[in-house]
Amino acid sequence: MPDCQAVLRDLALRHDVFVVSAAMDVPASFDAKFRWLQRHFPFIPPDQIVFCGDKGIVDADYLIDDRPRHFARFRGRPLLFSAPHNAGERRYPRVDSWQDVRDVFASLERTGTFMWEVTREPA
Repeated sequence: MPDCQAVLRDLALRHDVFVVSAAMDVPASFDAKFRWLQRHFPFIPPDQIVFCGDKGIVDADYLIDDRPRHFARFRGRPLLFSAPHNAGERRYPRVDSWQDVRDVFASLERTGTFMWEVTREPA
């Protein structure tokens, strides 16, 4: 996705960034997924890659995901990454691009407060 690597690299310099994958949906994907992550995101250490079934087990401040089902048990703040399959979802704040993600966290760093319009319409 455009800007994904650059934004995550930048965020990883200032925050603990974890990649959380619901890999139990396709258990045979572990090895290929892990190798792909190492190749494309070498700045994220292996101990910050979590393969799980329920992302709600992760105790994090924010979760960026394109599947709203992953927010059900998550106790932090959700950010729904816009995609055609979630266009009708209205319960969560959205980001439409990795530049939007950069902007959200830049605002958070400036103000110390997460501010995002929950009723924002999907792109």
